[in-house]
Amino acid sequence: MALTFPRLNPIVFKEENILYTEKYNTPFIQKWDKGDYIVFQAHYGGSIARGEVEASIVDDNLNVVLQFDSTIININNWYRVIFRGSCNLPDGIYRVKLYSTAGKFTFYSNCIQIGTFPESLLLTYTCKTNKFDCIFRDSEYAYFFVLRVDGGVKSSDISYNSDDVIYTSQDRVVYLLDSIPYTVRKYTFGNSYGLPSWLADKINRLLSCDSILINGVKVVKNDGAKLEVIGSDAYPYVGLNIELLRQEEGYSEGLYFDEEEMMQGGMTVEMVDSTPSYSISAPRTGRIHIETFENTFN
Repeated sequence: MALTFPRLNPIVFKEENILYTEKYNTPFIQKWDKGDYIVFQAHYGGSIARGEVEASIVDDNLNVVLQFDSTIININNWYRVIFRGSCNLPDGIYRVKLYSTAGKFTFYSNCIQIGTFPESLLLTYTCKTNKFDCIFRDSEYAYFFVLRVDGGVKSSDISYNSDDVIYTSQDRVVYLLDSIPYTVRKYTFGNSYGLPSWLADKINRLLSCDSILINGVKVVKNDGAKLEVIGSDAYPYVGLNIELLRQEEGYSEGLYFDEEEMMQGGMTVEMVDSTPSYSISAPRTGRIHIETFENTFN
C-alpha cells in the first residue's frame, strides 16, 4: 500500500487532528477567497483500490460541508487523482480531510480561512508537460494549481531598466543602436506574521513551473533571481522576496476592450497596477481544455 502527495500541492496534511492547536495557538492560517478552487493531487496504488481515496472540506466540528470532485488517471496500475473543490462556502475556518473509504487512513490539512481577501495574491501555476510528480495534462485537459498568499509589490521595489546596444565611433561619438525597456518588480510574499516553512518551500517550488500567473498576469523569474528569506532565529515564520518580470509588458495601454469577445475566447480583462491584464478565466477552477490552453498560454 502506498499513498504519496506531491510537494507542489497548495496545502499540507497531518495525520492527527490538530485543528484546535492550529486555530488558537498559531498565528498563520491559510487564506482562500470564496471564488477560489482548492486543487490538489494524490497518488496511490497497491492494496488501495481505485476510487477508495476521497476528500472533503470539514468545518470546526469536522462536519463535511463539501465533497471534492475528482479525476482519476491510471498509469500502470498507479492511480493519480486530481481533487477539485470550490471555496464558495460561508466565511469561516475549515480543513481538508483526505481519507480512505475502507478506513485505512485519515489525514487533515492545515487550517484554511475562507472569506474575501482582495489585497492578497492569487498564484496560478502549471507546466506544459507532466513533471514534479504531478499530472498537468491528459488527453483532454490541462490542470492547474492555485495558491493564495498575502503579499504584493512596494513602489520602492520597482526598478526601471533597459537592454541597450551602444556603438562608440573612433571619434568617441556615442550612438544608441537599440534599446528595449523593461520593468523589474520585487514581489514580497507574506504579511507581518510571515509564512511557515512548508508554505515557503511550496512557493520556491512553484516558481520552477514554466507557466505562472499572479493575479492573472503571466510572470517569470528575473535572470538569476533567487528567493530572499526575511526572518530571525527567534521567530518561526519568514517573509520572501523575489524579482519577477511580466512575460509581456507591452508597449501600449489599452483603453477599451469588448469583454464579450474576450470571454468567448476564454479570456478576461482586469486592471492591475492601472494596466489592463489579460488573464485566463478557467485556471481558478483547476483545469482548462487543452485547445484553450494552447491558444492563450503559448
